[in-house]
Amino acid sequence: MGSTPDINRSTPLGALLAEYDAAVSPVAAQNEPAHMLTALLLRDRIARLLPDAADQRAILDVTIADSKLKDAAAQIPAEQWRSWRQTITPPVERWWWYLDREQTLSLQRRDLPWVVMAGLFMAATAGVAIEIVRRLWSSGLDSFTVIGAGAALALAGVPISKHSREAAGWLLGKFLPDSAHRGPKLVGAALISFVLVLLLALAGLPVLGAILNNWGATLLNRGDLAGASRAFSHAATLNPAYATAYYNLAQRYTLIGDYDQAVVLHTKALQVDDGLILAYSGLGHALILQGKPVKAIAILRTGLSLAGDGENGTCANVDTELCAALWADLGWAYLDAKRYREAEDALQQALALNPTDAPALCNLALTAEALAHPRQQIIYYWQSCLVNVQSMSIASRRAEVAALARAHLRQLEEQP
Repeated sequence: MGSTPDINRSTPLGALLAEYDAAVSPVAAQNEPAHMLTALLLRDRIARLLPDAADQRAILDVTIADSKLKDAAAQIPAEQWRSWRQTITPPVERWWWYLDREQTLSLQRRDLPWVVMAGLFMAATAGVAIEIVRRLWSSGLDSFTVIGAGAALALAGVPISKHSREAAGWLLGKFLPDSAHRGPKLVGAALISFVLVLLLALAGLPVLGAILNNWGATLLNRGDLAGASRAFSHAATLNPAYATAYYNLAQRYTLIGDYDQAVVLHTKALQVDDGLILAYSGLGHALILQGKPVKAIAILRTGLSLAGDGENGTCANVDTELCAALWADLGWAYLDAKRYREAEDALQQALALNPTDAPALCNLALTAEALAHPRQQIIYYWQSCLVNVQSMSIASRRAEVAALARAHLRQLEEQP
């Protein structure tokens, strides 16, 4: 703001300058458009007199008053400027009628780095939002897809909302009082949008994936294999880092006899989380069913090592059921690989943890036959297997295991 000039009021130009200076002074203090309009009209009259009546002192006084006018111009709404120009239609060379445009250009130049920064945030937000929508759409979740995709797109559009920029401006004003112009507001809104969308991707989708994984386990327990498969597949799509979902989906393929796909999915689970002992158990089991006992032995021994198996066969890092399953499948793999002594030791370890494991008892009976153990011992193992068949968790295998036990018992009874 310029200082107050000592104006000579005795001349027509001097009198106008005094009125002009008085008009521009209260504009900044009172934010009064009427004062601004008066000042602009006076400036028109000064422009007509200045070329003929100006001296060095008058030019200096006009310059000081003009600086006050420029400072006050930013307080007049843009709509008011446009209304005045439509009514008066001033020529372009009368720059004082276009001060709002100069202010706008100045703000745009000042805001350019902020706009670029906001653009980067908005591009990153759009990328994350598109990935969220892609995962939701790929999972085929119906209502979840519509709601989740709508939320992601709405959050991505936050920076273009006037209310969001105003809220961001208010928030920034608490920390950066000088950030009242448009650029920081836009960056603030873009940053808020990015954080919200990122939280949806990093927290929302994994939570939804966990919910679907649990629902798939419920469906699997009910015997709904198709529904469980869809739920596990959706969970893995929503959260590709969710190893348990891949494991559960692999178990479903094992149940329907697609061992190749089961191996692929168990392997995927271990790629995501190489400490998931359940996946070692599932992969070893699928490899045995695939006819690859040597590979299964290596996988199962790795799983037992991670489980913390001690000399007595117990596992410090997993529950008894999983520990027993690992030992039982290891014994089965040794049996198929014709490593009978190792098979017997592993199966005995499994039965020490779970004495009612019918498949382990049947495999121990087969191992005893291969090692030519006493006939009564072999009969005992087969009978124990038959007695415990009903405790098997997979109902579809009960008849198969029972038929195997009965066939071997008949053969033993027919022997002299």
